[in-house]
Amino acid sequence: MKPSSSKGSVLIFIVVLILIFGVLGVIITSLFRTSTISSATPNQARRAYYVAESAMRYAFSELRNSDFDTAVINTLNTTTYNVNPEGNFTVNIFGPWFDSDETKEIPIGGTLDLKVPEGKLTADWMAKNPNGLWAVNYDYLELDETSAWDVITGWTQIDDTTLTITVGGNFNANKDNRICLAVRPTSDQTIIDGEDLYVAEEAKDFFPEYDGTININRVDYVYKKLHHEPANNRVMLEKVSVSAMPNVETPPSISVKNTGPWDLRDLIVLSPRNHIVIPTATSDTVTVAGTLDNAVNIFDLATVKPMTRNPDIDFNREDLDTVLTPKATNPDFIGIDNTDKTIDIGGGPALAADPEFGSVWFNANQNIGGKQEVCNAGKCQFGVGVRVFFTLDYSGDAAGLTFALINAAHNTADSSGGDLGMGELLGYGGDSRTVTTDPNDASDFLDGSGTGLPPPKMALEFDTDTDSDNLNFCSGSTKVYSNRNDPDLDIVNQDVVQYVFWGFNSLAIPCRDYRLDPAPTVTDHPTYDDNQHDDGVGFGQPLSTRNIKDKYVTSEDAAPDVLVAGVIVTVDSRKDWLNGGSSMGPWAVRLEVMRSQPTQYEYTLHAWIRQCDSTCSNLFADHPFYADTRIEYTETPHLAQTIELSPTEHTEFDSFLFGFTGATGSGTYQSAVIADFELSFIRPNDPIAGD
Repeated sequence: MKPSSSKGSVLIFIVVLILIFGVLGVIITSLFRTSTISSATPNQARRAYYVAESAMRYAFSELRNSDFDTAVINTLNTTTYNVNPEGNFTVNIFGPWFDSDETKEIPIGGTLDLKVPEGKLTADWMAKNPNGLWAVNYDYLELDETSAWDVITGWTQIDDTTLTITVGGNFNANKDNRICLAVRPTSDQTIIDGEDLYVAEEAKDFFPEYDGTININRVDYVYKKLHHEPANNRVMLEKVSVSAMPNVETPPSISVKNTGPWDLRDLIVLSPRNHIVIPTATSDTVTVAGTLDNAVNIFDLATVKPMTRNPDIDFNREDLDTVLTPKATNPDFIGIDNTDKTIDIGGGPALAADPEFGSVWFNANQNIGGKQEVCNAGKCQFGVGVRVFFTLDYSGDAAGLTFALINAAHNTADSSGGDLGMGELLGYGGDSRTVTTDPNDASDFLDGSGTGLPPPKMALEFDTDTDSDNLNFCSGSTKVYSNRNDPDLDIVNQDVVQYVFWGFNSLAIPCRDYRLDPAPTVTDHPTYDDNQHDDGVGFGQPLSTRNIKDKYVTSEDAAPDVLVAGVIVTVDSRKDWLNGGSSMGPWAVRLEVMRSQPTQYEYTLHAWIRQCDSTCSNLFADHPFYADTRIEYTETPHLAQTIELSPTEHTEFDSFLFGFTGATGSGTYQSAVIADFELSFIRPNDPIAGD
């Protein structure tokens, strides 16, 4: 029960508790280890004690009933609860973990400012000696990355919710990265569920004495009690258990190392699931002080909450003019709005007269989770995969766009596909020629070389001008139009969403041959079938990467209420359903690419597309995890495909670039506005969730 104002009103719940404690006070077991009560009459002291006890139990009840909801915690932390007569209490729900207040690469002996996201620092917390504790960037990709953790040599309080730590070595953090405290195990240990774990002595001042949670290699554990063993210079965590925690995986045993190379030694992390409840209670002139001696820890057993961790790359937080490299036949074809944080691929009706194409790639250096330059000049380490979310507000009639991941072994942020005479390539296939006649100079290619976008690569294609069942590129020396062999749909040129990869590694297309003097005539054009679809039997090299013709998402039934991916949506035209409807807003797109370990070469793609209202508030209300790229989304994908690369291709895809490509034909136009773009790298044991 919450008070009606910041001063509070009489809480029946608390009054009843106080009456019960008044009768049974001699047999009530305190939650506190000790208590500090100012001198006064025994009745006043006892009443203040009961108010503090009630405050603790009330806070526990509110936390558990709300699944530790942030809004509830903020209310508890900012409210004075009155208990008549002449009594009141406050609580400080303090999270013993922090968020980086700056993006910084910290040298040896450097400092980092940290914010307290939950509650306030206390004087007795800051008086503790942090020397020997470790700071861990909890957003780490791999904990063997040494710049994701470092030893703390000191700290200084700035205000109630800010402190500065000093570290002994190199440490990296981005703004709002979660920073946790940790200790080393005392030795190599392997224990089973329910056994004891021995850790460094520094834990005694910072880890909860009772019912604390720890995290080891992204697996949560709970221990029953902390025992300090000064004679052995260590701390024992009693009865460490994994079975009660909502982990993605439950290991049969716990193995930790404290020998060998530093990057292979384990850290025992004080989990962000811990919440220290610190009450301050007053009865008349008697106060139970709000100190750690009067505090009790409670841990969060709730399953993952949506949008609680920031994406690794968020265009809403980036300077798009700096981190994006657009390249197009017309400078207006790729529009970047750094105020609204959007990308417009197409330029709208103003560019309808002439064919155009282009691409835009992420092109920046980025530390992720403490790891140095996970992205360098836009070339990002693929690791075990990525998750992507963006909204697409499309208008126009051709030709479409792709969201593409291209290997960084053979591509850069200056790479481009496309062909001015073949809008159907969508800027993804083709050699990037910017003339409709035969090229005769390197300047006739958008990429300056005629290379195009070499494989391996993959894309989610939004095709708004589907072509017929034609696999022929040329009729003599003349190009054959409509040669993408797109799906056989009910309506000609109906919008469709599909995966595309690449086709043959060598391809003769005589009507695209050219010669750049003094070099010989170029007769091999391997990128021109990269978004051409197969006949359902087999196509391309290797066969597993073929662009499957009959795997797609499109509209069914009659407008305005059509089915897209089995869900009723509102559109003005079934044929041009990506244009949406006058009463509805953009499409929300989610893509996950899971990359296998080095000894295997599989890539599993899952994609979803859902219609939004103007702000997508309807989508986020009904599907709260849909836009969260830090979780594995468990709802059935609308498009799913697994491909297998060769060992060489897999190695070439160790790093990738990401971005968008698009094209229009003569007399057609499009405006494809991309907003709310997010990308996160998959981590082992990431939370999983569905709607």
